[in-house]
Amino acid sequence: GDFHLFRGALSVLAGPPGCGKSRAATAAAVAGATGKPWFGLPVHAKFRTLIVQCENGPVRLKTEYSDLGVPPETLDAWIRVTPPPPFGIRFDNPIFLKQLKAILADFAPGLVIFDPWNRIARAEMAAAMMAAFGQLLNVLPPGYPNGEPAPATLILAHTRKPRPQERTSGRGLLNLIAGSYVLFSVPRSVFILQPASDDVEDQRV
Repeated sequence: GDFHLFRGALSVLAGPPGCGKSRAATAAAVAGATGKPWFGLPVHAKFRTLIVQCENGPVRLKTEYSDLGVPPETLDAWIRVTPPPPFGIRFDNPIFLKQLKAILADFAPGLVIFDPWNRIARAEMAAAMMAAFGQLLNVLPPGYPNGEPAPATLILAHTRKPRPQERTSGRGLLNLIAGSYVLFSVPRSVFILQPASDDVEDQRV
């Protein structure tokens, strides 16, 4: 896009549970591997993606990637996805940090996706949010030995339960993100994913 996702910066993709945030994140990784647009945003350079996630096990991931219609060999060198860590995304655990830093150094992704944010920040207060951002930034490399710059970071977050008769659009959608204002004041860009309707058969977003 126009600096929507770029190296060294944080971005957020938020939406209600079950609206397809993880699938949208997968689509971003595939866009990086294939060079095709993501939600209409052009990809200016192909990139590798590491997805650190707690949401989907091997069976769900296999189904999701099979549904993409992209040959697996096209993606193998470009995408890595973690199995759900047994204790969540624990930036306070030295063993977890050591393993994550080793993956980052070995794979050198251009984009790192964390899914979901509430498994990193354990509370919604501003202080907890700032501490979580600090932990996240500390684990990400400032650059790679091969000369590549720091990766872009995409955080997947939830929106809060809407209030009765609440209709929000445009910049007002920022106020729907669950948690402190910190979650949408720190990132470079914020995307909000919404179901097109309340019909459970309607797959549009």
